[in-house]
Amino acid sequence: MAALAGVVVLQGFASKLARVALQKCSALCWLASRKTLGSISQISLRAITCQLRAAIARGTSSPSITGPRTACAHLSLRSTPMEPPTNLPRRATTLSRLWRTTDVADCIGSYLPTKSLAVLPTVAQQFERDKWRSLVAALRQQPRRAVAECTGALLSALQMGGRDSYHFREDWADQARFDEKWTVCRRRRGGGEPEHVEYTARVSQGTLVLDRRTPQNSSYLISRFDIPGVSDRCCVHRFRVALTYTPNNEEINSWGSGFQFVNANSGTTRSLFGLFIRHSREGHIHLRWRCSTSTDTSVQSLGTAPTQHTFLVDATLDWRTATARVTVDGAEFERPVPFHPVPVTAMYFSIGEHPGQSTFGPVDVWYFNRPSLPSIRFEGEQ
Repeated sequence: MAALAGVVVLQGFASKLARVALQKCSALCWLASRKTLGSISQISLRAITCQLRAAIARGTSSPSITGPRTACAHLSLRSTPMEPPTNLPRRATTLSRLWRTTDVADCIGSYLPTKSLAVLPTVAQQFERDKWRSLVAALRQQPRRAVAECTGALLSALQMGGRDSYHFREDWADQARFDEKWTVCRRRRGGGEPEHVEYTARVSQGTLVLDRRTPQNSSYLISRFDIPGVSDRCCVHRFRVALTYTPNNEEINSWGSGFQFVNANSGTTRSLFGLFIRHSREGHIHLRWRCSTSTDTSVQSLGTAPTQHTFLVDATLDWRTATARVTVDGAEFERPVPFHPVPVTAMYFSIGEHPGQSTFGPVDVWYFNRPSLPSIRFEGEQ
Protein backbone atom coordinates (compact mmCIF):
# COMPACT_ATOMS: atom_id res chain seq x y z
CA MET A 1 0.00 0.00 0.00
CA ALA A 2 2.87 2.35 0.80
CA ALA A 3 4.36 1.68 -2.63
CA LEU A 4 1.03 2.38 -4.27
CA ALA A 5 0.70 5.64 -2.34
CA GLY A 6 4.20 6.68 -3.45
CA VAL A 7 3.31 6.05 -7.08
CA VAL A 8 0.18 8.21 -6.73
CA VAL A 9 2.23 11.05 -5.16
CA LEU A 10 4.82 10.86 -7.96
CA GLN A 11 2.11 10.92 -10.60
CA GLY A 12 0.53 14.01 -8.98
CA PHE A 13 3.93 15.74 -8.78
CA ALA A 14 4.67 14.92 -12.45
CA SER A 15 1.25 16.22 -13.47
CA LYS A 16 1.97 19.52 -11.65
CA LEU A 17 5.31 19.83 -13.36
CA ALA A 18 3.64 19.19 -16.72
CA ARG A 19 1.18 22.01 -16.04
CA VAL A 20 4.08 24.40 -15.22
CA ALA A 21 5.81 23.36 -18.45
CA LEU A 22 2.57 24.00 -20.33
CA GLN A 23 2.42 27.53 -18.89
CA LYS A 24 6.02 28.25 -19.91
CA CYS A 25 5.50 26.88 -23.42
CA SER A 26 2.35 29.00 -23.78
CA ALA A 27 4.35 32.06 -22.72
CA LEU A 28 7.07 31.22 -25.23
CA CYS A 29 4.45 30.83 -27.96
CA TRP A 30 3.14 34.31 -27.17
CA LEU A 31 6.65 35.78 -27.26
CA ALA A 32 7.32 34.09 -30.58
CA SER A 33 4.08 35.46 -32.01
CA ARG A 34 5.31 38.95 -30.99
CA LYS A 35 8.54 38.31 -32.94
CA THR A 36 10.54 38.62 -29.71
CA LEU A 37 12.19 35.19 -29.86
CA GLY A 38 13.19 34.84 -33.44
CA SER A 39 15.29 31.67 -32.80
CA ILE A 40 12.35 29.56 -31.60
CA SER A 41 9.98 28.03 -34.11
CA GLN A 42 6.32 28.80 -33.44
CA ILE A 43 5.34 25.49 -35.04
CA SER A 44 7.55 23.51 -32.63
CA LEU A 45 6.19 25.36 -29.61
CA ARG A 46 2.60 24.74 -30.62
CA ALA A 47 3.30 21.02 -31.12
CA ILE A 48 4.90 20.75 -27.65
CA THR A 49 1.99 22.59 -26.04
CA CYS A 50 -0.56 20.24 -27.62
CA GLN A 51 1.34 17.16 -26.41
CA LEU A 52 1.61 18.55 -22.87
CA ARG A 53 -2.13 19.18 -22.76
CA ALA A 54 -2.83 15.63 -23.97
CA ALA A 55 -0.50 14.21 -21.33
CA ILE A 56 -2.20 16.15 -18.57
CA ALA A 57 -5.60 14.93 -19.76
CA ARG A 58 -4.39 11.31 -19.66
CA GLY A 59 -2.84 11.84 -16.22
CA THR A 60 0.53 10.38 -17.27
CA SER A 61 3.49 10.85 -14.98
CA SER A 62 6.04 11.56 -17.68
CA PRO A 63 4.51 13.15 -20.74
CA SER A 64 6.54 12.32 -23.83
CA ILE A 65 7.63 15.21 -26.00
CA THR A 66 8.17 14.40 -29.65
CA GLY A 67 8.83 16.43 -32.72
CA PRO A 68 11.85 18.49 -33.73
CA ARG A 69 14.42 19.15 -31.04
CA THR A 70 14.39 22.80 -30.07
CA ALA A 71 15.42 24.87 -27.13
CA CYS A 72 11.98 24.20 -25.63
CA ALA A 73 12.72 20.45 -25.27
CA HIS A 74 15.25 21.25 -22.53
CA LEU A 75 13.27 23.80 -20.55
CA SER A 76 13.67 23.66 -16.79
CA LEU A 77 10.42 22.69 -15.10
CA ARG A 78 11.13 24.50 -11.86
CA SER A 79 8.07 26.30 -10.58
CA THR A 80 9.29 29.94 -10.70
CA PRO A 81 7.41 33.08 -11.59
CA MET A 82 7.35 33.63 -15.37
CA GLU A 83 9.75 36.41 -16.42
CA PRO A 84 10.48 37.84 -19.87
CA PRO A 85 13.82 36.91 -21.41
CA THR A 86 16.60 39.29 -20.47
CA ASN A 87 18.94 38.87 -23.45
CA LEU A 88 16.71 39.76 -26.42
CA PRO A 89 18.43 40.57 -29.69
CA ARG A 90 18.75 44.33 -30.19
CA ARG A 91 18.61 46.33 -33.41
CA ALA A 92 20.84 49.32 -33.98
CA THR A 93 18.82 52.55 -33.78
CA THR A 94 19.68 55.34 -36.22
CA LEU A 95 18.37 58.88 -36.56
CA SER A 96 16.73 57.94 -39.86
CA ARG A 97 14.76 55.10 -38.20
CA LEU A 98 13.70 57.34 -35.32
CA TRP A 99 12.68 60.03 -37.84
CA ARG A 100 10.36 57.56 -39.59
CA THR A 101 8.79 55.91 -36.57
CA THR A 102 8.47 58.59 -33.88
CA ASP A 103 7.75 62.28 -33.44
CA VAL A 104 11.43 63.17 -33.30
CA ALA A 105 11.06 65.03 -36.63
CA ASP A 106 8.63 67.46 -35.04
CA CYS A 107 10.94 67.98 -32.08
CA ILE A 108 13.94 68.64 -34.31
CA GLY A 109 11.95 71.00 -36.52
CA SER A 110 10.73 72.91 -33.46
CA TYR A 111 14.10 73.62 -31.86
CA LEU A 112 16.74 73.63 -34.59
CA PRO A 113 18.14 77.05 -35.61
CA THR A 114 16.84 78.37 -38.91
CA LYS A 115 20.16 77.96 -40.69
CA SER A 116 20.30 74.33 -39.54
CA LEU A 117 16.83 73.66 -40.94
CA ALA A 118 18.08 74.86 -44.32
CA VAL A 119 21.02 72.39 -44.18
CA LEU A 120 19.13 69.38 -42.77
CA PRO A 121 17.68 68.19 -46.14
CA THR A 122 21.25 67.76 -47.45
CA VAL A 123 22.14 65.18 -44.79
CA ALA A 124 20.00 62.29 -46.09
CA GLN A 125 17.25 61.62 -48.58
CA GLN A 126 14.82 60.94 -45.74
CA PHE A 127 15.27 64.51 -44.47
CA GLU A 128 14.90 65.86 -48.00
CA ARG A 129 11.55 64.07 -48.39
CA ASP A 130 10.35 65.36 -45.00
CA LYS A 131 11.66 68.93 -45.21
CA TRP A 132 8.13 70.36 -45.31
CA ARG A 133 7.29 68.41 -42.14
CA SER A 134 10.17 70.03 -40.25
CA LEU A 135 9.29 73.48 -41.58
CA VAL A 136 5.67 73.11 -40.49
CA ALA A 137 6.85 71.96 -37.05
CA ALA A 138 8.99 75.10 -36.79
CA LEU A 139 6.04 77.29 -37.83
CA ARG A 140 3.92 75.90 -35.00
CA GLN A 141 6.24 77.67 -32.56
CA GLN A 142 5.68 81.08 -34.22
CA PRO A 143 2.87 83.62 -33.70
CA ARG A 144 -0.05 83.72 -36.10
CA ARG A 145 1.25 86.78 -37.93
CA ALA A 146 4.45 84.99 -38.89
CA VAL A 147 2.45 81.98 -40.08
CA ALA A 148 0.25 84.24 -42.23
CA GLU A 149 3.30 85.94 -43.77
CA CYS A 150 4.91 82.59 -44.54
CA THR A 151 1.70 81.37 -46.15
CA GLY A 152 1.52 84.50 -48.27
CA ALA A 153 5.16 84.18 -49.33
CA LEU A 154 4.64 80.53 -50.30
CA LEU A 155 1.54 81.25 -52.39
CA SER A 156 3.26 84.22 -54.03
CA ALA A 157 6.27 82.08 -54.88
CA LEU A 158 3.96 79.53 -56.50
CA GLN A 159 2.34 82.22 -58.60
CA MET A 160 5.62 83.81 -59.60
CA GLY A 161 6.85 80.35 -60.52
CA GLY A 162 4.16 80.11 -63.18
CA ARG A 163 1.17 78.70 -61.30
CA ASP A 164 -2.14 80.30 -62.39
CA SER A 165 -0.31 82.38 -65.02
CA TYR A 166 -1.87 83.60 -68.23
CA HIS A 167 0.14 83.52 -71.42
CA PHE A 168 -0.12 85.99 -74.28
CA ARG A 169 1.83 85.63 -77.53
CA GLU A 170 2.00 87.99 -80.48
CA ASP A 171 3.71 86.44 -83.49
CA TRP A 172 2.62 89.08 -86.04
CA ALA A 173 0.69 86.57 -88.14
CA ASP A 174 -1.06 89.08 -90.41
CA GLN A 175 -1.51 92.78 -91.00
CA ALA A 176 -5.27 92.71 -90.34
CA ARG A 177 -4.83 91.47 -86.78
CA PHE A 178 -2.25 94.16 -86.07
CA ASP A 179 -4.54 96.89 -87.39
CA GLU A 180 -7.38 95.55 -85.18
CA LYS A 181 -5.53 94.88 -81.92
CA TRP A 182 -2.75 97.49 -81.87
CA THR A 183 -3.06 101.27 -81.77
CA VAL A 184 -0.30 103.52 -83.13
CA CYS A 185 -0.20 107.01 -81.63
CA ARG A 186 2.15 109.99 -81.25
CA ARG A 187 3.51 111.39 -78.01
CA ARG A 188 5.51 114.53 -77.36
CA ARG A 189 8.50 114.48 -75.09
CA GLY A 190 7.67 116.60 -72.05
CA GLY A 191 3.94 116.70 -72.85
CA GLY A 192 1.89 118.95 -75.05
CA GLU A 193 0.48 118.58 -78.53
CA PRO A 194 2.53 116.08 -80.58
CA GLU A 195 4.16 117.17 -83.81
CA HIS A 196 3.56 115.56 -87.18
CA VAL A 197 5.44 112.30 -87.72
CA GLU A 198 5.45 110.38 -90.99
CA TYR A 199 5.83 106.64 -90.57
CA THR A 200 4.80 103.20 -91.82
CA ALA A 201 3.79 100.19 -89.72
CA ARG A 202 3.75 96.81 -91.40
CA VAL A 203 3.84 93.15 -90.49
CA SER A 204 6.50 91.19 -92.34
CA GLN A 205 7.57 87.54 -91.87
CA GLY A 206 6.56 87.32 -88.23
CA THR A 207 7.88 90.76 -87.25
CA LEU A 208 6.47 94.26 -86.79
CA VAL A 209 8.43 96.97 -88.59
CA LEU A 210 7.94 100.62 -87.57
CA ASP A 211 9.74 102.92 -90.02
CA ARG A 212 9.99 106.57 -89.04
CA ARG A 213 10.79 108.92 -91.93
CA THR A 214 10.29 112.37 -90.39
CA PRO A 215 13.55 114.07 -89.30
CA GLN A 216 14.26 114.53 -85.62
CA ASN A 217 11.76 116.50 -83.55
CA SER A 218 10.23 116.29 -80.06
CA SER A 219 7.64 113.60 -80.85
CA TYR A 220 7.91 109.84 -80.92
CA LEU A 221 5.70 106.89 -81.89
CA ILE A 222 4.03 104.27 -79.71
CA SER A 223 2.27 101.07 -80.75
CA ARG A 224 -0.01 100.11 -77.86
CA PHE A 225 -1.69 96.81 -76.99
CA ASP A 226 -4.12 96.41 -74.06
CA ILE A 227 -3.45 93.09 -72.35
CA PRO A 228 -6.69 91.04 -72.32
CA GLY A 229 -8.38 89.94 -69.12
CA VAL A 230 -6.28 92.00 -66.69
CA SER A 231 -7.51 93.83 -63.62
CA ASP A 232 -5.97 96.52 -61.46
CA ARG A 233 -3.84 93.80 -59.84
CA CYS A 234 -2.01 92.45 -62.91
CA CYS A 235 1.63 91.43 -62.41
CA VAL A 236 3.88 90.42 -65.30
CA HIS A 237 5.84 87.36 -64.24
CA ARG A 238 7.99 86.94 -67.36
CA PHE A 239 8.38 88.29 -70.88
CA ARG A 240 10.40 87.40 -73.96
CA VAL A 241 10.93 89.70 -76.95
CA ALA A 242 13.29 90.37 -79.88
CA LEU A 243 14.40 93.95 -80.69
CA THR A 244 16.32 95.37 -83.67
CA TYR A 245 17.13 98.98 -84.60
CA THR A 246 18.51 100.25 -87.90
CA PRO A 247 19.30 104.01 -87.75
CA ASN A 248 19.68 106.28 -90.75
CA ASN A 249 23.28 106.65 -91.83
CA GLU A 250 23.48 110.30 -90.75
CA GLU A 251 21.95 109.69 -87.33
CA ILE A 252 24.24 109.24 -84.32
CA ASN A 253 23.53 109.12 -80.60
CA SER A 254 19.88 108.27 -81.25
CA TRP A 255 17.32 106.18 -79.41
CA GLY A 256 15.56 103.51 -81.44
CA SER A 257 13.42 100.45 -80.65
CA GLY A 258 11.77 100.49 -77.24
CA PHE A 259 9.61 98.08 -75.22
CA GLN A 260 7.81 98.61 -71.91
CA PHE A 261 4.86 97.66 -69.72
CA VAL A 262 2.67 100.47 -68.42
CA ASN A 263 -0.29 101.26 -66.22
CA ALA A 264 -2.64 103.52 -68.19
CA ASN A 265 -5.72 103.43 -65.94
CA SER A 266 -5.00 106.68 -64.16
CA GLY A 267 -4.60 110.13 -65.66
CA THR A 268 -0.84 109.64 -66.05
CA THR A 269 0.94 106.69 -67.62
CA ARG A 270 3.28 104.88 -65.24
CA SER A 271 5.90 102.52 -66.62
CA LEU A 272 7.54 99.51 -64.97
CA PHE A 273 10.77 100.06 -66.90
CA GLY A 274 12.05 101.07 -70.31
CA LEU A 275 13.96 98.65 -72.56
CA PHE A 276 15.60 100.58 -75.41
CA ILE A 277 18.22 100.30 -78.13
CA ARG A 278 20.60 103.23 -78.47
CA HIS A 279 22.90 104.05 -81.39
CA SER A 280 26.07 105.64 -79.98
CA ARG A 281 28.38 108.24 -81.53
CA GLU A 282 30.92 105.48 -82.15
CA GLY A 283 28.39 103.59 -84.23
CA HIS A 284 27.81 100.81 -81.67
CA ILE A 285 24.40 99.41 -80.80
CA HIS A 286 23.60 99.33 -77.07
CA LEU A 287 20.72 97.66 -75.24
CA ARG A 288 19.67 99.67 -72.17
CA TRP A 289 17.36 99.06 -69.19
CA ARG A 290 16.02 102.27 -67.70
CA CYS A 291 14.10 102.68 -64.43
CA SER A 292 13.48 106.35 -63.65
CA THR A 293 12.26 107.94 -60.44
CA SER A 294 11.56 111.53 -59.46
CA THR A 295 15.09 111.86 -58.06
CA ASP A 296 17.15 109.38 -60.06
CA THR A 297 17.39 107.73 -63.47
CA SER A 298 18.94 104.29 -63.28
CA VAL A 299 20.25 103.08 -66.65
CA GLN A 300 21.84 99.64 -67.04
CA SER A 301 23.71 98.57 -70.17
CA LEU A 302 22.60 94.99 -70.89
CA GLY A 303 24.57 94.39 -74.08
CA THR A 304 26.56 95.94 -76.90
CA ALA A 305 27.00 95.02 -80.57
CA PRO A 306 29.44 96.62 -83.05
CA THR A 307 26.88 96.66 -85.87
CA GLN A 308 23.19 96.08 -86.41
CA HIS A 309 22.03 93.27 -84.13
CA THR A 310 18.83 91.55 -82.99
CA PHE A 311 18.74 91.33 -79.18
CA LEU A 312 16.78 88.37 -77.76
CA VAL A 313 15.62 89.40 -74.27
CA ASP A 314 14.12 87.04 -71.68
CA ALA A 315 13.32 88.55 -68.26
CA THR A 316 11.74 87.19 -65.07
CA LEU A 317 10.29 89.75 -62.64
CA ASP A 318 10.26 89.23 -58.86
CA TRP A 319 7.48 91.37 -57.41
CA ARG A 320 8.58 90.82 -53.81
CA THR A 321 11.92 92.56 -54.39
CA ALA A 322 10.95 94.71 -57.44
CA THR A 323 13.92 93.36 -59.39
CA ALA A 324 14.23 91.38 -62.62
CA ARG A 325 16.68 88.75 -63.81
CA VAL A 326 17.43 89.46 -67.46
CA THR A 327 18.93 87.15 -70.08
CA VAL A 328 20.22 88.66 -73.34
CA ASP A 329 21.10 86.35 -76.24
CA GLY A 330 21.19 83.40 -73.82
CA ALA A 331 23.56 85.02 -71.27
CA GLU A 332 22.17 86.17 -67.92
CA PHE A 333 23.03 89.69 -66.83
CA GLU A 334 25.39 89.77 -63.86
CA ARG A 335 22.92 91.28 -61.37
CA PRO A 336 19.17 91.91 -61.03
CA VAL A 337 17.85 95.20 -62.41
CA PRO A 338 15.13 97.31 -60.74
CA PHE A 339 11.60 98.03 -61.94
CA HIS A 340 8.59 99.95 -60.62
CA PRO A 341 6.01 97.58 -59.06
CA VAL A 342 2.85 99.06 -60.59
CA PRO A 343 -0.11 97.04 -61.92
CA VAL A 344 0.11 96.45 -65.67
CA THR A 345 -2.67 97.20 -68.17
CA ALA A 346 -0.85 97.53 -71.52
CA MET A 347 2.46 97.11 -73.31
CA TYR A 348 4.17 99.53 -75.68
CA PHE A 349 6.48 99.22 -78.65
CA SER A 350 8.04 102.58 -79.43
CA ILE A 351 10.42 104.36 -81.78
CA GLY A 352 12.27 107.51 -80.72
CA GLU A 353 12.55 111.06 -82.06
CA HIS A 354 15.14 110.14 -84.69
CA PRO A 355 14.43 108.65 -88.13
CA GLY A 356 15.17 104.95 -88.48
CA GLN A 357 13.62 101.51 -88.61
CA SER A 358 12.63 99.54 -85.48
CA THR A 359 11.84 95.84 -85.82
CA PHE A 360 10.05 93.80 -83.14
CA GLY A 361 10.02 90.03 -83.24
CA PRO A 362 7.53 87.66 -81.57
CA VAL A 363 6.69 88.60 -77.97
CA ASP A 364 5.57 86.29 -75.14
CA VAL A 365 4.13 87.58 -71.87
CA TRP A 366 3.26 85.55 -68.75
CA TYR A 367 1.19 87.39 -66.13
CA PHE A 368 -1.09 86.79 -63.13
CA ASN A 369 -3.43 88.76 -60.91
CA ARG A 370 -1.93 89.56 -57.53
CA PRO A 371 -3.56 87.66 -54.65
CA SER A 372 -4.79 89.45 -51.56
CA LEU A 373 -1.56 88.76 -49.72
CA PRO A 374 0.89 91.14 -48.01
CA SER A 375 3.97 89.67 -49.73
CA ILE A 376 3.41 91.74 -52.93
CA ARG A 377 2.84 95.48 -52.63
CA PHE A 378 2.38 97.89 -55.50
CA GLU A 379 4.20 101.18 -55.55
CA GLY A 380 2.56 103.65 -53.19
CA GLU A 381 0.88 101.01 -51.01
CA GLN A 382 1.64 100.84 -47.30
